[in-house]
Amino acid sequence: MKIKYSLDKFEKVILILAISAVLILIVFGFFYSANKKTEPYVSNYSEDNVIVETDEVTLKQDTFTMQRNGSLDNDPADYFNGSAENLKQIQLNLSEVNTLQVGSYRATATLNDTVYEFTINVEESENPYLSAENQNFRFFIGNYSTIEEVIEIAGVTATDIDGNDISEDIVGWPDSLPDTYGETTYRLSVTDMYGNVGYIYIVVNYQEVVY
Repeated sequence: MKIKYSLDKFEKVILILAISAVLILIVFGFFYSANKKTEPYVSNYSEDNVIVETDEVTLKQDTFTMQRNGSLDNDPADYFNGSAENLKQIQLNLSEVNTLQVGSYRATATLNDTVYEFTINVEESENPYLSAENQNFRFFIGNYSTIEEVIEIAGVTATDIDGNDISEDIVGWPDSLPDTYGETTYRLSVTDMYGNVGYIYIVVNYQEVVY
């Protein structure tokens, strides 16, 4: 048997009111959306929140230390912090540093109009000691000149920490004279039995003999 269900008068009124309320909300929402002004999005992230990367160049420290007769660093990155571009433009002046003698030496560097000053301390070491009779000289190249003559004039010798002569172990000389005239710098080195290495630079200004 099929049961027939019907709403009474009160229930019909409630249902009609509910449907009417839903329809009113739909119509109101459509009207509000159609008439609402579109505002552009504005971020509240100010410039004060931005972290700006600086290209400031600063010395890593005021004083640097190296061992006597060691190799002097000529790379600005060994002394300064800064961008790669700025480091390339730094002009180092280490001409006052004597790597063969213990002491404190003034060094400078220039970037644009700014001059930086720092100190390089040369301390005693266990590296072999190299010395030269002539560390900077002129040599006139003749028809029969040889590199052996240059080596003899330079007169470079080496001793280890124990005072032993290890001059025969010096390396860095070429097999022949250069093909062009002008200044040539030779970096000579020697290694002792303990593995310690000593250096010296010999500067030769080659000139042509005028007959």
